[in-house]
Amino acid sequence: MSKRPRLRFIPSLLPSNTGPLVLPAPTIVAGVWGYPGAWRPAEYVFTSKDASIARVAKSSLEPLVEFYNPEHVVIFIADTVAPREALREARSYSDVLEAVVRWLYGWLRDNTDAIRERLSRLSVEVVPNVGFYQECEWKFAEGASPLDAFRALTLRVLYEKLVDVALEAPVVRLVLDLTHGINYMPVLAREAALHAAIAASLTTGSTVELVLVNSEPYPVGWSSDKPPRLEVHVLGIERVDAGYAALRASIDLVKTVLRNGNVRVKLASAPGKLAPVLGTTLNTPARMLVERDGIPAAVVTLYGLPLAAAYLAVDSELDVDNAMELYKTAIDYFRGYTRLERQPCRVFHEVGLDYAGLRSLLYAASLVRHVKRAYAGALSDDTVCCNLETLEDRGVYIDELSEIAGRLATPYRTIVGTELHKIEETIRAVAKCRCGGGDGPRCEKPEALHFPIYCDDWPGEKCKEQIDLRNLLAHAGLEYNAIEATIDESGIALRYREGCWEIVKKLLKTTARMLAEG
Repeated sequence: MSKRPRLRFIPSLLPSNTGPLVLPAPTIVAGVWGYPGAWRPAEYVFTSKDASIARVAKSSLEPLVEFYNPEHVVIFIADTVAPREALREARSYSDVLEAVVRWLYGWLRDNTDAIRERLSRLSVEVVPNVGFYQECEWKFAEGASPLDAFRALTLRVLYEKLVDVALEAPVVRLVLDLTHGINYMPVLAREAALHAAIAASLTTGSTVELVLVNSEPYPVGWSSDKPPRLEVHVLGIERVDAGYAALRASIDLVKTVLRNGNVRVKLASAPGKLAPVLGTTLNTPARMLVERDGIPAAVVTLYGLPLAAAYLAVDSELDVDNAMELYKTAIDYFRGYTRLERQPCRVFHEVGLDYAGLRSLLYAASLVRHVKRAYAGALSDDTVCCNLETLEDRGVYIDELSEIAGRLATPYRTIVGTELHKIEETIRAVAKCRCGGGDGPRCEKPEALHFPIYCDDWPGEKCKEQIDLRNLLAHAGLEYNAIEATIDESGIALRYREGCWEIVKKLLKTTARMLAEG
């Protein structure tokens, strides 16, 4: 019997999650800020299990940055901080954003020590606020939500920072300081940070440790020359690994995207003539990508369908890079179509960002990445891959299918193992008759086998129409009417029959609709 070559997958997709949580871990420290110009010094005290640090500063971020010495420092600051003179001189919203960034860097140089020493690691993200500030009205178009815009901007930045760090480490830490946030900032930043951790863990395979901190409030009416002593408390720690992230993102994606049996993904919205432009450039391609690849990836992950995962890994058109391009384009529209009026002063956002749609697009892309990584990590080191034609020519070996299921972190791993064991036993018994000689009942009636098998080659049968959805899910995507097998010196390989993969994808979408309705 000949030995078919194993194939090599793309090395960049190999898993990076190599073990349990360990400390220390590369860290990102982020904070949400309102108007720091009004802050007064306090003695901020931050204590961990190992040490305590106290610093007199105008921000609780100072002792955190000094304690963790992070790879990245991120400050989210409201656009309403823009100085009055900047609003008078600005010609566009971009000018306002640049003025806020300049003002904040100047404030940091004058009022901080630990952050000032790490300005090369600092990024400033200006986020939208609403109300009357600096003698100017900050407003959104009807139907556009400042909450969505804030979460969308926060999610993108934290996700990109986490991925940047996680590509080099199995564990990363995100410390989010909620002390100085105003209005909706603290609650929504916490929500966006968790979603960023889920997507980043799926994209990289790393574990993300999310640490939420908050200082005691500054005493009202404090008049002493001595700064008050304020404890910076850890509110909670949440560890997000790829297994938890896969289940959470899959369920969230299906529930959020599917409404009344239809796929709904909207990244941005606007009234009038701009609406069709957004539909063509953003909403339609996002919906198509999520429907074609993201929803199948969610079902494959939830139910642990290893052969379907292999096919999706090489057939998917969705990846994090093209998803983030759409994401960033949506933000560009949001900022580009923000009108600055002078008399009376008004900053008016004409385009609204849809957080549910943007999060769903990111979840879909990171789930596809998760499936690709599970497939890549299951293949042997001497493998080269892959497109759908190559995969179908080779098939996927049973030991690789078992490994894929384990890497998907599905709760149905036991079912997958049982199904693969039954298939392997049946195939080896029949192969002994057909390929190596033998006798017995199975040899006398080989037609009793539920699916076709050949030695060293593929049966090449066309797909049967009667693929049952219930059986497909119950048998880990290895429904007998859908698969065929071959055996050689390398082992037993399975593949979908000709035309079955397209049918299986449709059934995966049907499953998603059932989950959404349930």
